[in-house]
Amino acid sequence: MKLLPTINVNLLLTIIVISILGYYSYLSYQRIESLNKEADKVSHTYIVKLKLEQTITYLQDAGTAQRGYLLTIDPSFLHAFNMAVKKTDNAVKEINSLTRDNPKQQQNVQTLKALIGDRYKLLRFLIIMKKSASATAVASTSHFEDKDKMDTIRAQIATMNRLEDSLLAEREKTKKHLSSTTPLYSLLLSFVSLLVIFIGVYKIRRDVKKQAKLREELSYSKSFLQNVLNSTPNGIGCYEAIRNEAGKIIDFRIKYINKEITTIYGFIPEDIIGKPFGDVFPEFDKSESFKHFCDCIENGTHIEYESESTFNNVHTWFHIQLEKLYDGLTVTFRNITEQKNEALLQLKEHNKALEKANADLARATEKTKQLNEKLLIQNEIFKQAEESSLQGSYSRNLFTDESTYSDNMYKLLGCEPGEFIPSPEEFLKYVHSEDKENVKEYVKNISAKDSKNDKFLVTKHRIIAKDGKLKYMQRTGKIINYGNKEMMVGTMRDITADTLLNQHIKFREAQLTQAQNIGKLGSFYNDFLTNTITWSDELYRLYGYEPGEIEVNEKIVANIYPEDLPAMQKAVKNAHEKGIPIDMEYRRTDKNGKLRYVYSKAEVIRDASENIIGLFGVNMDLTDLREKEMQLKESEKFNRAILDLAPNVVYIYDLEKRDNIFINKNISQIAGYTDKEIQDFGADIMKTVIHPDDLQRVAAHHENCKHLKDGAISEIEYRFKNKQGNYIYLLSRDTGFAHDQKGEVTQIIGVTIDITEIKKTNQALITANQELERSNQELTSFTYVASHDLQEPLRKIRIFASRILADQLSENNKELFTRIISSVSRMNELIEALFNYSRANTTAIIKEETDLNYVVEEVKNALHHIIEEKNAIIELSPLPKIKVVRIQFLQLLTNIIENGIKYSKQNIAPHLQISARIVKGEEIRKPGADTKTNYWKLSITDNGIGFEPQYENKIFDIFQRLHSRTEYNGTGIGLAICKKVVQNHNGFISAKGKPGVGSAFNIFIPVNE
Repeated sequence: MKLLPTINVNLLLTIIVISILGYYSYLSYQRIESLNKEADKVSHTYIVKLKLEQTITYLQDAGTAQRGYLLTIDPSFLHAFNMAVKKTDNAVKEINSLTRDNPKQQQNVQTLKALIGDRYKLLRFLIIMKKSASATAVASTSHFEDKDKMDTIRAQIATMNRLEDSLLAEREKTKKHLSSTTPLYSLLLSFVSLLVIFIGVYKIRRDVKKQAKLREELSYSKSFLQNVLNSTPNGIGCYEAIRNEAGKIIDFRIKYINKEITTIYGFIPEDIIGKPFGDVFPEFDKSESFKHFCDCIENGTHIEYESESTFNNVHTWFHIQLEKLYDGLTVTFRNITEQKNEALLQLKEHNKALEKANADLARATEKTKQLNEKLLIQNEIFKQAEESSLQGSYSRNLFTDESTYSDNMYKLLGCEPGEFIPSPEEFLKYVHSEDKENVKEYVKNISAKDSKNDKFLVTKHRIIAKDGKLKYMQRTGKIINYGNKEMMVGTMRDITADTLLNQHIKFREAQLTQAQNIGKLGSFYNDFLTNTITWSDELYRLYGYEPGEIEVNEKIVANIYPEDLPAMQKAVKNAHEKGIPIDMEYRRTDKNGKLRYVYSKAEVIRDASENIIGLFGVNMDLTDLREKEMQLKESEKFNRAILDLAPNVVYIYDLEKRDNIFINKNISQIAGYTDKEIQDFGADIMKTVIHPDDLQRVAAHHENCKHLKDGAISEIEYRFKNKQGNYIYLLSRDTGFAHDQKGEVTQIIGVTIDITEIKKTNQALITANQELERSNQELTSFTYVASHDLQEPLRKIRIFASRILADQLSENNKELFTRIISSVSRMNELIEALFNYSRANTTAIIKEETDLNYVVEEVKNALHHIIEEKNAIIELSPLPKIKVVRIQFLQLLTNIIENGIKYSKQNIAPHLQISARIVKGEEIRKPGADTKTNYWKLSITDNGIGFEPQYENKIFDIFQRLHSRTEYNGTGIGLAICKKVVQNHNGFISAKGKPGVGSAFNIFIPVNE
């Protein structure tokens, strides 16, 4: 109680000291915070200037993309234009946010927004105009108007930059002042703080003596507690967790343990306190107790458990309780070995009783086994009966909703026995979609039936078996009482065969009726005993009547044409008296008075005594056939006239007789021969009119025509001697016209055209192509000279700009000259890239055996600066030797490997993998790939930034860039050169990319090229 005032005074003094120190620290913090704010303002000024420069860049990119679209109509330029507009808007928004505290600059931002919006309206308007104006006119218009608007925007940005420069000078001055005075101010505050601390230490020192007395009292309390712990019959310990560098518990250090440890294991507490638990008890870290100790500390929960331990041949059972204490725990353990031994004796008594019960169970099991054998036999009989009758059985407990299926029930569904857990829901998966509601209603109705009703509820439905086959099923069900349970039992039988048979019969009946309708047939029966004539419904309809609409008898034979009636009556009389069948054609009028041609065929009907009792037959309407025959005659005459008017020679040639069956009159216009002269040539026509050098080819062509498939066309070009004795060029296209029993073509029908003038034109075209090739060679020379002449002034500009840059210039002028040098370098790269692209088109295709391993080494030597700069790793699998244009392949691999290194992720070393293997053409699945050819597949993968899938094809187009020049330098031509090189080798190139993962380029070159 005497210590309380001292403690309160010390606490009060400590609070006062901390408050004073906090106040002085706050003053220092305020001073430093002011300095930081001024520094932030300076940084904001620099950021605003940077954003203004970026705005100019984005505006230029938008203008470039817009002009590219006007000139090429390539949608990718529209995408680049929209991206530039979006970046411009974002940059202006950031400038607006950074200048919120500057009203004047805020007005400038609004003016800049309006100017930029006005320019983008112009650019979009010109894009829309492109649909109705020429590219040249639109480009010309955009150049002058856009230049004026860009000059206005640049002037506005220059004004904003000057304002930021003036603010920057003021803020730099304020920052400099604060930087010079803040250290002195902080030093003064530090001296005051030291004085306060000295006073506090002096007050605290006076209380040290009082604390010594408290320690004496605490020592007495510890001795008292030690005696209490040593006198308890339970073991008590306090352990501290030992952790590794990762913070994981690996052992426990013994901080305290009472003398009960001596009674159990003979250890003296003083000898083991301070040691790791694992040193005292080996294998502790693998024990169950170690896991409990860790769980208690990590979860902070009370744990109580029993543990069996054997140490130094002493077997002991413990009851252990754990409580967390800071980063350790207190453990209370009690020896319960005697209680466990008593429990083991009781367990032995229980085992004896259990053995007796097991013997009784074995006898009962044997009886059950005998019953099960009988039940298995009965089940097997039932199973065979189900299989032979295509039936399956099922049951369902209406209380628990559990179901069982017989093995054949599963098989009816196309499943293996026990393949799924049976249930109404599972069964519905196999029911035909149109029958599901009926099956649900059936299950609902049968569940509601009275179990005393002996009648089965029957339904039919369709199922779709697991193998996709459609089956028709008949299902029966009934509710029975089984003990105190209600069970639904039933069977399901496959009635597919019966159902299909009934459907087939109905189909045949409908088919017969339909056949009569389609074939315009009708049947009749003339009963000689009753003198009645019966017509089928179709026969009535055949003549335009409704069934039974008119009476038919021997006196009125339904409107038979008068001239044909005597012949019909005579045929019926011969059939009745002599048994001669009827087979004749006659005419009759239908209900509408139209004359119809009818074919009638009938057989006599006899009784058991061979007496003629009737006549059964069918009538067929031949009206359409007879009318078409007449039309055909007219058509043949018309077709002959059309063929004679056709500008080409049309013919039918007999391959066996080697003679023309038919040839139109145009042969006289093309070759000058008459029909009679052609016929007079006979089998010798080929030797007479075909050029001797082409005769063998024509004979082989006719031989091949014998094996033409239906619809196949074969053509041949040959020379033909006209009547004037001059040879003309003819092109004939033939197809099969008639076949023999073996299916071989015996006659061909063909068309021949005179291509003499076309041949002359082709020769002129060959001459023109040769002249074009010469012009291309001259153009290649011009491109080479032009590229070098363009690079020379660029080199001089770069040299002169570098010399000026070395002089004493202002920062703004230095930046301008730096930009000039950067622009000249990009122009130089673009000219060089265009020259390489042109050279890829014109380089002579001279292939040689090339080891690709050496080519990759050359690439690595050429790129060693960028490889070392980015610590790039190029992993190379053994590559083959293939025939390629070596210089082009060197350029191809250089471009792809350089891209893989250049477009790498920040702070991650580029890792490229190069491999090659042979693949079949059918695996490539690209247009133009020959499925019968094998290809070398050269794969180059990297772990770079990747790209979106929609750019997989566009990246190979010339001037296509996925990133701005401020992010990655380049010309957008490198991959276009790669595509051209691969095309020069009759191959294919493809790319796959995933953003943030990397890219993969695959090059396919034919193996036999």
